[in-house]
Amino acid sequence: KDGKNLLKEPLKLNLFRAPTDNDRIVRRYWDKFDLSHAQFEVRKVEMDGNVVRFTGGIARQPYETYVNCELSYRFEKGGVAVAISYKNNFFKEFLPRIGVKFALCKCFDDVRYLGYGPQESYIDKRISANKNYYEYKVSENGCQYIKPQEYGSHYDTNFLCISNGKDCLKAEGSFSFSARPFSDEELSLKAHNW
Repeated sequence: KDGKNLLKEPLKLNLFRAPTDNDRIVRRYWDKFDLSHAQFEVRKVEMDGNVVRFTGGIARQPYETYVNCELSYRFEKGGVAVAISYKNNFFKEFLPRIGVKFALCKCFDDVRYLGYGPQESYIDKRISANKNYYEYKVSENGCQYIKPQEYGSHYDTNFLCISNGKDCLKAEGSFSFSARPFSDEELSLKAHNW
């Protein structure tokens, strides 16, 4: 925006999330295939007007492709529409996640969203939450569990704005998100919340 990069890191397709206590058995399977280091390998790029389409697969060498996928960006005035389609050809066990991740400067601390909350709300925990507009600070959304693990997701979100007080990164659609001060990789490696 105005010649400045708002993203600290580029958007990345992602199969990994920090394992929860309930994932203790399947986590060995995820670790065996090193899902935290799997990357999108582009095999084909197509451009059509304001749309750029990348076709390839998410893999970790020397293993075969875990997930075949297509990622497209449609550039519009004031924004970019991102679409992902995928086919899981490899995992018989469930994947930890299919999604995107990116990093922002810590100054992007203000979160506003329309979705389930105000507490974390996953598809299996949404009944304990209400769908509404909510606000919180990323810096105050610290690790809630004694043993660090996946946390802070907001199910069935339709609007999200993460702001630094001046610039706002917005997302619209139907998705789950989490905005927190720790990466999935950091959460998965720590033994204690301090």
